[in-house]
Amino acid sequence: MVHDPHDHGSEYQIKIVHEDGTELLSGWMSSEERVVEAVAAIQWVQGKTYWLQERNIVCPDCNNMGHRILEYQLTDNMSTRYSPHDSRYLRAGETSQ
Repeated sequence: MVHDPHDHGSEYQIKIVHEDGTELLSGWMSSEERVVEAVAAIQWVQGKTYWLQERNIVCPDCNNMGHRILEYQLTDNMSTRYSPHDSRYLRAGETSQ
């Protein structure tokens, strides 16, 4: 197995999207154990949409690669104003192809 020198792991963030489209973000977490604790502590409210964001960690040597951010929906309901392409974090994290 060849190790990719640019794979430095991942960080995770919880995003809560309110019905009016506003977002509440947790801080970035570096361990999956911390994510499990954070998800378990959520006080789930109907009408809000909950997401887990994952971004790659980059070092100074490969910082020009930029962050890749993936989102995973934690709930079935969708905010009527939410659209994945509207996330300022996704736009900021996109890399040019």
